[in-house]
Amino acid sequence: MTTQSKSGSTIRLRYQSAHPTQYSLMFNCQTTLVETFRTLFPRDLCFESQRAIVFNPAQPIPTQTVDFCIAAALTYHAKTHIGTVLQRHGRTMISMDL
Repeated sequence: MTTQSKSGSTIRLRYQSAHPTQYSLMFNCQTTLVETFRTLFPRDLCFESQRAIVFNPAQPIPTQTVDFCIAAALTYHAKTHIGTVLQRHGRTMISMDL
């Protein structure tokens, strides 16, 4: 990550009693984060519009994938390229901006 102030985007964890069989990792919908995650991980994660990754408590969490998503959000404003974040997480890909 980075110690630079304001280098990342806000992340929230949400549980709604109206949907007791799921919880969500929420991202700022004004960013391209969820769009990027949907492109990179279409089979690994479930998404809600442009703002959330949705989890089912009965299913295992893909921790490496979620770790990547959190790292990307926490460095979103630091001009970090997604390729750099991918390299830190043992993945290779053509570098592109978030």
